[in-house]
Amino acid sequence: MHATTRTAPALLLTLILAALALALYGRSMGWGPVWDDHFFVAGQSFLADPRHLLDVFDPRSLFEILPVRNAARPMWLGSVLFDRLAFGGSFAALRASSLLWHAAGAALLAVLAAELGAGPLAARLAAVLFMVHPLHIEAVTIVTFRADLLAFVFSILSLILHARAGHRENGLLWGTGSLLAFALALLSKESAAFLPLLFPLIDAVSGVTPNRRRWRMYAAFVILLVGYLWFRTPRSGYTISTGSDAFTDLRKRVPGLFAPVSRPNPRWSAFAGVVRTDSDEVSVRNRKLDEPMVRARTLIAVQGSALRRLLWPRPLQADYAPRPALSWSDPRPWAALAGWSLVLVAAWFLRRGRPLTALGLAWMTAALVPVSGLVWMANPTADRYLYFASGGLCLALGSLLGREGPDPRARRTAAALATVLVCVWGAWTALRVPDFRDDLSLFSSVVALDPEVPRARLNLALALADGGRREEAEGHFQAALRLWPQSARVRRLYAEFLAEGGAR
Repeated sequence: MHATTRTAPALLLTLILAALALALYGRSMGWGPVWDDHFFVAGQSFLADPRHLLDVFDPRSLFEILPVRNAARPMWLGSVLFDRLAFGGSFAALRASSLLWHAAGAALLAVLAAELGAGPLAARLAAVLFMVHPLHIEAVTIVTFRADLLAFVFSILSLILHARAGHRENGLLWGTGSLLAFALALLSKESAAFLPLLFPLIDAVSGVTPNRRRWRMYAAFVILLVGYLWFRTPRSGYTISTGSDAFTDLRKRVPGLFAPVSRPNPRWSAFAGVVRTDSDEVSVRNRKLDEPMVRARTLIAVQGSALRRLLWPRPLQADYAPRPALSWSDPRPWAALAGWSLVLVAAWFLRRGRPLTALGLAWMTAALVPVSGLVWMANPTADRYLYFASGGLCLALGSLLGREGPDPRARRTAAALATVLVCVWGAWTALRVPDFRDDLSLFSSVVALDPEVPRARLNLALALADGGRREEAEGHFQAALRLWPQSARVRRLYAEFLAEGGAR
Protein backbone atom coordinates (compact mmCIF):
# COMPACT_ATOMS: atom_id res chain seq x y z
CA MET A 1 0.00 0.00 0.00
CA HIS A 2 1.33 3.46 -0.84
CA ALA A 3 1.94 5.93 1.94
CA THR A 4 -0.76 8.25 0.67
CA THR A 5 -3.40 5.74 1.70
CA ARG A 6 -2.31 5.85 5.35
CA THR A 7 -4.38 8.01 7.64
CA ALA A 8 -1.77 10.55 8.80
CA PRO A 9 -0.38 11.45 5.34
CA ALA A 10 -3.92 11.63 3.96
CA LEU A 11 -4.90 14.09 6.69
CA LEU A 12 -1.75 16.11 6.07
CA LEU A 13 -2.53 16.22 2.35
CA THR A 14 -6.05 17.38 3.18
CA LEU A 15 -4.67 20.24 5.29
CA ILE A 16 -2.27 21.24 2.51
CA LEU A 17 -5.09 21.20 -0.01
CA ALA A 18 -7.29 23.21 2.37
CA ALA A 19 -4.51 25.81 2.60
CA LEU A 20 -4.33 25.88 -1.20
CA ALA A 21 -8.11 26.32 -1.34
CA LEU A 22 -7.86 29.20 1.12
CA ALA A 23 -5.19 30.85 -1.01
CA LEU A 24 -7.38 30.62 -4.11
CA TYR A 25 -10.78 31.32 -2.57
CA GLY A 26 -10.03 33.07 0.72
CA ARG A 27 -11.21 36.46 -0.46
CA SER A 28 -14.71 35.05 -0.98
CA MET A 29 -15.17 34.43 2.75
CA GLY A 30 -16.53 37.91 3.35
CA TRP A 31 -19.03 37.92 0.50
CA GLY A 32 -22.76 37.44 0.94
CA PRO A 33 -25.22 35.19 -0.89
CA VAL A 34 -24.97 35.06 -4.68
CA TRP A 35 -27.46 33.85 -7.30
CA ASP A 36 -29.23 30.67 -6.13
CA ASP A 37 -28.03 31.19 -2.56
CA HIS A 38 -30.62 33.95 -2.18
CA PHE A 39 -33.40 31.42 -2.69
CA PHE A 40 -32.02 28.04 -1.61
CA VAL A 41 -30.02 29.15 1.44
CA ALA A 42 -30.77 32.66 2.72
CA GLY A 43 -34.39 32.59 1.59
CA GLN A 44 -35.44 29.34 3.28
CA SER A 45 -36.73 29.69 6.83
CA PHE A 46 -36.37 25.93 7.29
CA LEU A 47 -32.58 26.27 6.96
CA ALA A 48 -32.42 29.16 9.42
CA ASP A 49 -33.34 26.90 12.35
CA PRO A 50 -30.61 24.37 13.25
CA ARG A 51 -33.16 22.28 15.13
CA HIS A 52 -34.37 21.02 11.75
CA LEU A 53 -31.13 19.03 11.54
CA LEU A 54 -32.92 16.31 13.50
CA ASP A 55 -35.83 16.41 11.06
CA VAL A 56 -33.54 15.99 8.06
CA PHE A 57 -31.95 12.85 9.49
CA ASP A 58 -35.14 11.50 11.01
CA PRO A 59 -35.85 8.18 9.21
CA ARG A 60 -39.41 9.39 8.67
CA SER A 61 -38.09 11.97 6.19
CA LEU A 62 -37.47 9.10 3.78
CA PHE A 63 -41.24 8.71 3.60
CA GLU A 64 -42.39 12.30 4.18
CA ILE A 65 -41.34 15.18 1.95
CA LEU A 66 -39.55 17.86 3.92
CA PRO A 67 -40.95 21.38 3.39
CA VAL A 68 -37.80 22.77 1.83
CA ARG A 69 -36.25 23.22 -1.60
CA ASN A 70 -33.68 20.52 -2.35
CA ALA A 71 -35.63 18.02 -0.26
CA ALA A 72 -34.18 15.27 -2.48
CA ARG A 73 -30.69 16.20 -1.20
CA PRO A 74 -30.84 15.64 2.56
CA MET A 75 -27.05 15.46 2.93
CA TRP A 76 -26.80 18.98 1.54
CA LEU A 77 -29.59 20.15 3.85
CA GLY A 78 -27.85 18.52 6.79
CA SER A 79 -24.51 20.12 5.97
CA VAL A 80 -26.03 23.61 5.86
CA LEU A 81 -27.98 23.06 9.09
CA PHE A 82 -24.87 21.70 10.81
CA ASP A 83 -22.99 24.86 9.82
CA ARG A 84 -25.87 26.92 11.22
CA LEU A 85 -25.74 24.94 14.45
CA ALA A 86 -21.98 25.32 14.81
CA PHE A 87 -21.48 28.88 13.55
CA GLY A 88 -24.87 30.61 13.64
CA GLY A 89 -25.91 32.73 10.70
CA SER A 90 -22.40 33.38 9.38
CA PHE A 91 -22.30 33.09 5.61
CA ALA A 92 -18.51 33.09 5.82
CA ALA A 93 -18.74 29.82 7.74
CA LEU A 94 -20.89 28.32 5.00
CA ARG A 95 -18.28 29.27 2.40
CA ALA A 96 -15.43 27.97 4.56
CA SER A 97 -17.24 24.67 4.96
CA SER A 98 -17.52 24.33 1.18
CA LEU A 99 -13.77 24.90 0.87
CA LEU A 100 -13.13 22.06 3.31
CA TRP A 101 -15.44 19.71 1.41
CA HIS A 102 -13.63 20.58 -1.82
CA ALA A 103 -10.26 19.89 -0.19
CA ALA A 104 -11.56 16.62 1.24
CA GLY A 105 -12.70 15.51 -2.21
CA ALA A 106 -9.30 16.30 -3.69
CA ALA A 107 -7.52 14.41 -0.90
CA LEU A 108 -9.76 11.37 -1.36
CA LEU A 109 -9.01 11.44 -5.08
CA ALA A 110 -5.33 11.05 -4.17
CA VAL A 111 -6.19 8.16 -1.84
CA LEU A 112 -8.17 6.47 -4.61
CA ALA A 113 -5.32 6.92 -7.09
CA ALA A 114 -2.86 5.37 -4.63
CA GLU A 115 -5.27 2.53 -3.88
CA LEU A 116 -5.37 1.76 -7.60
CA GLY A 117 -1.60 1.65 -7.94
CA ALA A 118 -0.52 5.23 -8.64
CA GLY A 119 2.75 6.40 -7.17
CA PRO A 120 2.74 9.12 -4.50
CA LEU A 121 3.63 11.86 -7.00
CA ALA A 122 0.87 10.90 -9.43
CA ALA A 123 -1.71 10.64 -6.65
CA ARG A 124 -0.84 14.02 -5.18
CA LEU A 125 -0.69 15.67 -8.58
CA ALA A 126 -4.21 14.44 -9.34
CA ALA A 127 -5.38 16.02 -6.08
CA VAL A 128 -3.66 19.35 -6.72
CA LEU A 129 -4.99 19.56 -10.28
CA PHE A 130 -8.48 18.88 -8.97
CA MET A 131 -8.02 21.56 -6.33
CA VAL A 132 -7.06 24.30 -8.81
CA HIS A 133 -9.29 23.44 -11.79
CA PRO A 134 -11.14 26.67 -12.78
CA LEU A 135 -14.36 24.78 -13.52
CA HIS A 136 -14.89 24.30 -9.79
CA ILE A 137 -15.31 27.96 -8.85
CA GLU A 138 -19.09 27.85 -9.24
CA ALA A 139 -19.51 24.77 -7.04
CA VAL A 140 -17.08 25.99 -4.38
CA THR A 141 -18.25 29.60 -4.00
CA ILE A 142 -22.03 29.12 -4.24
CA VAL A 143 -23.29 27.23 -1.20
CA THR A 144 -26.31 25.84 -3.05
CA PHE A 145 -23.94 23.96 -5.32
CA ARG A 146 -22.11 22.37 -2.39
CA ALA A 147 -24.27 19.37 -3.20
CA ASP A 148 -21.77 18.55 -5.97
CA LEU A 149 -18.89 18.64 -3.49
CA LEU A 150 -20.68 16.36 -1.03
CA ALA A 151 -21.69 13.89 -3.72
CA PHE A 152 -18.11 13.78 -4.99
CA VAL A 153 -16.65 13.11 -1.53
CA PHE A 154 -19.01 10.23 -0.81
CA SER A 155 -18.64 8.85 -4.35
CA ILE A 156 -14.84 8.72 -4.12
CA LEU A 157 -15.15 7.13 -0.69
CA SER A 158 -17.46 4.51 -2.21
CA LEU A 159 -14.93 3.78 -4.96
CA ILE A 160 -12.08 3.45 -2.44
CA LEU A 161 -14.05 1.03 -0.29
CA HIS A 162 -15.14 -0.93 -3.35
CA ALA A 163 -11.53 -1.27 -4.49
CA ARG A 164 -10.52 -2.51 -1.03
CA ALA A 165 -13.39 -4.98 -0.95
CA GLY A 166 -11.88 -6.77 -3.93
CA HIS A 167 -8.51 -7.65 -2.40
CA ARG A 168 -8.78 -7.30 1.37
CA GLU A 169 -9.99 -9.50 4.15
CA ASN A 170 -13.54 -8.81 5.29
CA GLY A 171 -14.51 -7.95 1.72
CA LEU A 172 -18.18 -8.01 2.65
CA LEU A 173 -17.61 -5.32 5.26
CA TRP A 174 -15.72 -3.11 2.80
CA GLY A 175 -18.43 -3.70 0.19
CA THR A 176 -21.17 -2.75 2.64
CA GLY A 177 -19.29 0.45 3.43
CA SER A 178 -19.04 1.19 -0.29
CA LEU A 179 -22.78 0.69 -0.68
CA LEU A 180 -23.50 3.02 2.25
CA ALA A 181 -21.17 5.69 0.85
CA PHE A 182 -22.94 5.43 -2.52
CA ALA A 183 -26.27 5.97 -0.75
CA LEU A 184 -24.88 9.11 0.92
CA ALA A 185 -23.59 10.34 -2.44
CA LEU A 186 -27.02 9.93 -4.02
CA LEU A 187 -28.64 11.71 -1.07
CA SER A 188 -26.22 14.57 -1.71
CA LYS A 189 -26.96 14.95 -5.42
CA GLU A 190 -28.34 12.80 -8.20
CA SER A 191 -25.23 13.28 -10.35
CA ALA A 192 -23.67 10.39 -8.40
CA ALA A 193 -26.05 8.03 -10.21
CA PHE A 194 -23.35 7.22 -12.80
CA LEU A 195 -21.13 5.56 -10.19
CA PRO A 196 -22.21 1.93 -10.89
CA LEU A 197 -20.66 2.36 -14.34
CA LEU A 198 -17.27 2.78 -12.67
CA PHE A 199 -17.30 -0.22 -10.34
CA PRO A 200 -16.43 -2.80 -13.05
CA LEU A 201 -13.70 -0.46 -14.31
CA ILE A 202 -12.28 -0.12 -10.80
CA ASP A 203 -12.21 -3.91 -10.57
CA ALA A 204 -10.45 -4.18 -13.92
CA VAL A 205 -7.73 -1.72 -12.85
CA SER A 206 -7.39 -3.50 -9.50
CA GLY A 207 -7.01 -6.87 -11.20
CA VAL A 208 -10.15 -8.24 -9.57
CA THR A 209 -11.99 -10.86 -11.61
CA PRO A 210 -15.74 -10.53 -11.07
CA ASN A 211 -17.12 -13.58 -9.30
CA ARG A 212 -20.57 -14.41 -8.02
CA ARG A 213 -20.11 -12.27 -4.91
CA ARG A 214 -18.92 -9.35 -7.03
CA TRP A 215 -21.92 -9.63 -9.33
CA ARG A 216 -24.20 -9.62 -6.29
CA MET A 217 -22.50 -6.42 -5.20
CA TYR A 218 -23.09 -4.85 -8.61
CA ALA A 219 -26.75 -5.87 -8.33
CA ALA A 220 -26.97 -4.29 -4.87
CA PHE A 221 -25.76 -0.95 -6.27
CA VAL A 222 -28.35 -1.08 -9.04
CA ILE A 223 -31.13 -1.93 -6.56
CA LEU A 224 -30.04 0.97 -4.37
CA LEU A 225 -30.10 3.28 -7.38
CA VAL A 226 -33.65 2.21 -8.25
CA GLY A 227 -34.71 2.79 -4.64
CA TYR A 228 -33.14 6.23 -4.72
CA LEU A 229 -35.05 7.15 -7.89
CA TRP A 230 -38.24 6.07 -6.12
CA PHE A 231 -37.33 8.40 -3.23
CA ARG A 232 -36.24 11.26 -5.47
CA THR A 233 -39.11 11.43 -7.95
CA PRO A 234 -41.71 13.09 -5.70
CA ARG A 235 -39.09 15.48 -4.28
CA SER A 236 -37.74 17.05 -7.46
CA GLY A 237 -38.52 17.87 -11.04
CA TYR A 238 -39.86 20.94 -12.78
CA THR A 239 -42.59 22.09 -15.10
CA ILE A 240 -42.06 24.56 -17.94
CA SER A 241 -44.36 26.00 -20.57
CA THR A 242 -43.63 23.22 -23.05
CA GLY A 243 -43.87 20.31 -20.62
CA SER A 244 -42.03 18.78 -17.70
CA ASP A 245 -39.14 16.48 -16.96
CA ALA A 246 -39.43 12.69 -17.03
CA PHE A 247 -39.69 12.31 -13.26
CA THR A 248 -42.52 14.82 -13.01
CA ASP A 249 -44.35 13.07 -15.85
CA LEU A 250 -43.91 9.70 -14.15
CA ARG A 251 -45.18 11.01 -10.85
CA LYS A 252 -48.26 12.44 -12.52
CA ARG A 253 -48.98 9.23 -14.43
CA VAL A 254 -48.69 6.85 -11.49
CA PRO A 255 -49.03 8.89 -8.29
CA GLY A 256 -49.88 5.81 -6.27
CA LEU A 257 -46.44 4.35 -6.94
CA PHE A 258 -44.82 7.18 -4.99
CA ALA A 259 -47.42 7.57 -2.25
CA PRO A 260 -45.41 5.50 0.30
CA VAL A 261 -42.43 7.89 0.01
CA SER A 262 -44.39 11.15 -0.13
CA ARG A 263 -46.78 10.96 2.80
CA PRO A 264 -48.11 14.33 4.04
CA ASN A 265 -47.42 15.42 7.60
CA PRO A 266 -49.56 18.10 9.33
CA ARG A 267 -46.55 19.40 11.27
CA TRP A 268 -45.20 20.96 8.08
CA SER A 269 -48.35 22.99 7.32
CA ALA A 270 -46.58 26.24 8.22
CA PHE A 271 -44.17 25.66 5.33
CA ALA A 272 -46.85 24.94 2.72
CA GLY A 273 -45.94 25.95 -0.81
CA VAL A 274 -42.17 25.53 -0.68
CA VAL A 275 -41.85 21.79 -1.29
CA ARG A 276 -41.62 21.91 -5.08
CA THR A 277 -39.37 24.10 -7.20
CA ASP A 278 -40.71 24.74 -10.69
CA SER A 279 -38.74 26.45 -13.42
CA ASP A 280 -40.23 29.09 -15.68
CA GLU A 281 -38.63 28.39 -19.04
CA VAL A 282 -35.41 26.96 -20.40
CA SER A 283 -32.90 29.74 -21.04
CA VAL A 284 -32.14 29.27 -24.73
CA ARG A 285 -31.72 31.68 -27.60
CA ASN A 286 -35.02 30.70 -29.20
CA ARG A 287 -37.74 28.10 -28.89
CA LYS A 288 -36.39 25.85 -31.63
CA LEU A 289 -35.03 23.68 -28.83
CA ASP A 290 -38.56 22.38 -28.28
CA GLU A 291 -38.21 20.32 -31.49
CA PRO A 292 -36.85 16.82 -30.64
CA MET A 293 -34.15 16.61 -33.32
CA VAL A 294 -32.98 20.17 -32.71
CA ARG A 295 -32.82 19.37 -29.02
CA ALA A 296 -30.82 16.18 -29.66
CA ARG A 297 -28.29 17.95 -31.88
CA THR A 298 -28.00 20.84 -29.45
CA LEU A 299 -27.40 18.57 -26.47
CA ILE A 300 -24.70 16.73 -28.41
CA ALA A 301 -23.10 20.09 -29.19
CA VAL A 302 -23.33 21.01 -25.50
CA GLN A 303 -21.19 17.98 -24.66
CA GLY A 304 -18.57 19.28 -27.06
CA SER A 305 -18.54 22.52 -25.11
CA ALA A 306 -18.19 20.47 -21.92
CA LEU A 307 -15.10 18.71 -23.29
CA ARG A 308 -13.55 22.02 -24.28
CA ARG A 309 -14.18 23.47 -20.82
CA LEU A 310 -12.70 20.43 -19.12
CA LEU A 311 -9.50 20.61 -21.15
CA TRP A 312 -9.26 24.37 -21.66
CA PRO A 313 -11.32 26.05 -18.90
CA ARG A 314 -11.21 29.58 -20.19
CA PRO A 315 -13.36 31.53 -20.77
CA LEU A 316 -16.07 30.26 -18.44
CA GLN A 317 -19.53 31.63 -17.67
CA ALA A 318 -21.83 31.27 -14.69
CA ASP A 319 -24.79 30.95 -17.04
CA TYR A 320 -25.12 29.59 -20.56
CA ALA A 321 -27.81 29.73 -23.25
CA PRO A 322 -26.99 27.06 -25.83
CA ARG A 323 -27.36 28.11 -29.43
CA PRO A 324 -29.66 25.53 -31.06
CA ALA A 325 -28.12 23.26 -33.69
CA LEU A 326 -30.86 23.67 -36.29
CA SER A 327 -29.52 21.09 -38.74
CA TRP A 328 -26.83 18.47 -39.18
CA SER A 329 -24.88 20.96 -41.27
CA ASP A 330 -23.95 22.64 -37.98
CA PRO A 331 -20.39 21.43 -37.28
CA ARG A 332 -20.72 21.54 -33.48
CA PRO A 333 -22.51 18.19 -32.96
CA TRP A 334 -20.01 16.46 -35.25
CA ALA A 335 -17.08 18.06 -33.43
CA ALA A 336 -18.53 16.92 -30.10
CA LEU A 337 -18.99 13.35 -31.32
CA ALA A 338 -15.46 13.31 -32.73
CA GLY A 339 -13.96 14.74 -29.55
CA TRP A 340 -15.60 12.28 -27.18
CA SER A 341 -14.90 9.40 -29.57
CA LEU A 342 -11.21 10.27 -29.38
CA VAL A 343 -11.42 10.23 -25.58
CA LEU A 344 -12.95 6.74 -25.60
CA VAL A 345 -10.52 5.45 -28.24
CA ALA A 346 -7.61 6.77 -26.18
CA ALA A 347 -9.02 5.05 -23.09
CA TRP A 348 -9.25 1.76 -24.99
CA PHE A 349 -5.67 1.85 -26.28
CA LEU A 350 -4.26 2.94 -22.91
CA ARG A 351 -6.13 0.33 -20.88
CA ARG A 352 -3.15 -2.04 -20.63
CA GLY A 353 -0.11 0.20 -20.61
CA ARG A 354 -1.59 3.05 -18.52
CA PRO A 355 -4.74 1.68 -16.88
CA LEU A 356 -5.21 4.62 -14.50
CA THR A 357 -5.10 7.08 -17.38
CA ALA A 358 -7.62 4.94 -19.25
CA LEU A 359 -9.85 4.78 -16.17
CA GLY A 360 -9.77 8.57 -15.84
CA LEU A 361 -10.78 9.07 -19.47
CA ALA A 362 -13.62 6.55 -19.19
CA TRP A 363 -14.68 8.20 -15.93
CA MET A 364 -14.87 11.58 -17.69
CA THR A 365 -17.30 10.15 -20.21
CA ALA A 366 -19.43 8.17 -17.74
CA ALA A 367 -19.81 11.16 -15.42
CA LEU A 368 -21.64 13.09 -18.13
CA VAL A 369 -24.43 10.52 -18.46
CA PRO A 370 -26.66 12.03 -15.71
CA VAL A 371 -26.22 15.54 -17.17
CA SER A 372 -26.25 14.59 -20.85
CA GLY A 373 -29.88 15.47 -21.42
CA LEU A 374 -31.10 11.88 -21.57
CA VAL A 375 -33.46 13.19 -18.90
CA TRP A 376 -34.28 16.73 -19.98
CA MET A 377 -33.10 19.43 -17.59
CA ALA A 378 -34.08 23.07 -17.24
CA ASN A 379 -30.39 24.01 -17.53
CA PRO A 380 -28.83 22.14 -20.47
CA THR A 381 -25.32 22.91 -19.26
CA ALA A 382 -23.46 24.44 -16.33
CA ASP A 383 -19.89 24.35 -15.08
CA ARG A 384 -20.95 22.57 -11.88
CA TYR A 385 -22.25 19.68 -13.99
CA LEU A 386 -18.62 18.91 -14.85
CA TYR A 387 -17.36 18.61 -11.28
CA PHE A 388 -17.47 14.80 -11.36
CA ALA A 389 -16.04 14.56 -14.87
CA SER A 390 -13.10 16.75 -13.89
CA GLY A 391 -12.19 14.19 -11.23
CA GLY A 392 -11.64 11.64 -13.99
CA LEU A 393 -9.63 14.13 -16.01
CA CYS A 394 -7.39 14.98 -13.06
CA LEU A 395 -6.87 11.29 -12.30
CA ALA A 396 -5.84 10.73 -15.93
CA LEU A 397 -3.51 13.74 -15.98
CA GLY A 398 -2.00 12.88 -12.61
CA SER A 399 -1.16 9.34 -13.71
CA LEU A 400 0.17 10.59 -17.04
CA LEU A 401 2.31 13.48 -15.78
CA GLY A 402 3.31 12.09 -12.38
CA ARG A 403 5.86 9.83 -14.03
CA GLU A 404 8.28 7.88 -11.85
CA GLY A 405 9.97 5.82 -14.57
CA PRO A 406 13.69 5.33 -15.21
CA ASP A 407 14.03 7.95 -17.97
CA PRO A 408 15.13 11.25 -16.30
CA ARG A 409 14.37 13.32 -19.40
CA ALA A 410 10.79 12.01 -19.51
CA ARG A 411 10.40 12.72 -15.78
CA ARG A 412 11.66 16.29 -16.16
CA THR A 413 9.41 16.94 -19.14
CA ALA A 414 6.36 15.56 -17.33
CA ALA A 415 7.21 17.55 -14.19
CA ALA A 416 7.57 20.75 -16.22
CA LEU A 417 4.22 20.19 -17.95
CA ALA A 418 2.54 19.43 -14.62
CA THR A 419 4.00 22.56 -13.04
CA VAL A 420 2.84 24.75 -15.91
CA LEU A 421 -0.64 23.23 -15.82
CA VAL A 422 -1.02 23.71 -12.06
CA CYS A 423 0.20 27.31 -12.27
CA VAL A 424 -1.99 28.21 -15.26
CA TRP A 425 -5.14 26.63 -13.84
CA GLY A 426 -4.44 28.16 -10.43
CA ALA A 427 -3.95 31.61 -11.95
CA TRP A 428 -7.15 31.32 -13.99
CA THR A 429 -9.05 30.31 -10.86
CA ALA A 430 -7.65 33.17 -8.80
CA LEU A 431 -8.45 35.68 -11.55
CA ARG A 432 -12.05 34.51 -11.93
CA VAL A 433 -13.07 34.19 -8.28
CA PRO A 434 -13.92 37.95 -7.99
CA ASP A 435 -16.69 37.46 -10.57
CA PHE A 436 -18.61 35.72 -7.78
CA ARG A 437 -18.43 38.66 -5.37
CA ASP A 438 -22.10 39.57 -5.85
CA ASP A 439 -24.91 39.30 -8.38
CA LEU A 440 -23.85 42.45 -10.19
CA SER A 441 -20.30 41.19 -10.72
CA LEU A 442 -21.47 37.69 -11.62
CA PHE A 443 -24.01 38.57 -14.28
CA SER A 444 -21.95 41.45 -15.64
CA SER A 445 -19.20 38.92 -16.34
CA VAL A 446 -21.65 36.64 -18.17
CA VAL A 447 -23.10 39.42 -20.31
CA ALA A 448 -19.61 40.70 -21.13
CA LEU A 449 -18.75 37.28 -22.58
CA ASP A 450 -22.11 36.48 -24.16
CA PRO A 451 -24.75 39.24 -24.30
CA GLU A 452 -27.25 36.76 -25.76
CA VAL A 453 -27.86 34.85 -22.51
CA PRO A 454 -31.41 35.92 -21.59
CA ARG A 455 -31.44 34.81 -17.96
CA ALA A 456 -28.15 36.61 -17.31
CA ARG A 457 -29.65 39.76 -18.85
CA LEU A 458 -32.66 39.47 -16.55
CA ASN A 459 -30.58 38.85 -13.44
CA LEU A 460 -28.26 41.72 -14.32
CA ALA A 461 -31.29 44.00 -14.73
CA LEU A 462 -32.52 43.01 -11.27
CA ALA A 463 -29.09 43.59 -9.73
CA LEU A 464 -28.78 47.01 -11.36
CA ALA A 465 -32.28 47.97 -10.25
CA ASP A 466 -31.50 46.94 -6.68
CA GLY A 467 -28.41 49.14 -6.84
CA GLY A 468 -30.39 52.17 -8.02
CA ARG A 469 -28.98 52.08 -11.56
CA ARG A 470 -32.44 51.97 -13.06
CA GLU A 471 -31.67 53.39 -16.49
CA GLU A 472 -29.07 50.68 -17.12
CA ALA A 473 -31.46 48.13 -15.67
CA GLU A 474 -34.20 49.03 -18.13
CA GLY A 475 -31.90 48.36 -21.07
CA HIS A 476 -31.17 44.87 -19.78
CA PHE A 477 -34.85 44.22 -19.06
CA GLN A 478 -35.61 45.08 -22.67
CA ALA A 479 -32.79 42.85 -23.90
CA ALA A 480 -34.06 39.97 -21.75
CA LEU A 481 -37.57 40.43 -23.14
CA ARG A 482 -36.21 40.46 -26.71
CA LEU A 483 -34.18 37.30 -26.14
CA TRP A 484 -36.77 35.52 -24.00
CA PRO A 485 -40.21 36.71 -25.17
CA GLN A 486 -41.94 33.51 -24.06
CA SER A 487 -40.90 33.94 -20.41
CA ALA A 488 -43.75 34.94 -18.13
CA ARG A 489 -41.20 35.70 -15.42
CA VAL A 490 -39.39 38.28 -17.56
CA ARG A 491 -42.67 39.99 -18.41
CA ARG A 492 -43.81 40.01 -14.79
CA LEU A 493 -40.56 41.39 -13.38
CA TYR A 494 -40.29 44.02 -16.10
CA ALA A 495 -43.88 45.07 -15.44
CA GLU A 496 -43.12 45.39 -11.72
CA PHE A 497 -40.04 47.46 -12.55
CA LEU A 498 -42.10 49.79 -14.74
CA ALA A 499 -44.83 50.04 -12.10
CA GLU A 500 -42.18 51.25 -9.65
CA GLY A 501 -41.27 54.06 -12.01
CA GLY A 502 -39.04 52.42 -14.61
CA ALA A 503 -35.80 54.25 -15.34
CA ARG A 504 -37.22 57.48 -13.79
